[in-house]
Amino acid sequence: MNPSNARTDRNVRATLLKTTAAAFAALLASLTPLAPLALHAQAPLTLRQQNETALASAATPLEKAIALDKLGRFPEALALLRDAARLAPDDPVIQFNTALVLDHNGDHAGARQIYDTLLGRIQNIWQTYAKARKAGETPPKPGAADMRLVALSNTLDENSAINYAFLGQYGKALSLFTLIHARGGAAGPDEMTNHAALWRLWLTAKLRADEGMRSNVAIDTLAGTLNAGTPYHEAMLKFYQGKLQWPELLAAISNMPADALTKERYTTEAYFFAAGYFRYIKRDNETALKLLEARDALPYDGVIERLFIRDEIKSLKISR
Repeated sequence: MNPSNARTDRNVRATLLKTTAAAFAALLASLTPLAPLALHAQAPLTLRQQNETALASAATPLEKAIALDKLGRFPEALALLRDAARLAPDDPVIQFNTALVLDHNGDHAGARQIYDTLLGRIQNIWQTYAKARKAGETPPKPGAADMRLVALSNTLDENSAINYAFLGQYGKALSLFTLIHARGGAAGPDEMTNHAALWRLWLTAKLRADEGMRSNVAIDTLAGTLNAGTPYHEAMLKFYQGKLQWPELLAAISNMPADALTKERYTTEAYFFAAGYFRYIKRDNETALKLLEARDALPYDGVIERLFIRDEIKSLKISR
């Protein structure tokens, strides 16, 4: 090969290499760096964490009291509510939340007094309204406090029913939960209606067991008349009818298209209501106690059934 031609060939190759390297470097610079891959998926928020966050961000004493209650710090919540009541003694929201915390802290009789007072006030409001309408008069406009109270009426009924259960007045609790369930709208069961349905099952089984009666037929009939608004509630109805096993019930919750907080709340409820099935229908106290203790071993999550779980554990241990 001619030496001059060889030199020319080498120069061409060098130029091509430089051009290619420069183009490649420009291409790399234009690319957006990729974020490093996460080694572990972020754990979903728990109810406990949500309640701790609510406490940290609470802007008023009432908000702080509600968050403390959800965390199981009942005496602290009560202290805040009593301070708030001194500033606003007629505020029904403060009174209602005071009743809630009293109930959760074990003063069920004290909570009952407040519930009865608030329910009496609501009844007076409606009676005044009905009287005016019957006389052809314009009903008096409710004051701000009365309006806030009426807005609480459904929630007040539900917690009043729960208070009756705390008090051991199971017949009254069942009657009120039956009324709440009957109020379900034409659009189908809502969250409160669904909750009432499960309490109706538990209370019916409990009352029949206390009276020494078998409840299989009664429960099967009742469950067949109840509407379920979610796969979890439908599964619980089938569970009480003996048509579903415990792992299948948990799977129904796990497979729901719901957020992690809702699934956690439903799971806590499920442990309580399922334990009621084993204790009061199957008469299997050992399995009931295992379920209750398994859930009670977890950090308090603010779900009302957690407090009933504790009561059931005490009762089962005493009856051994």
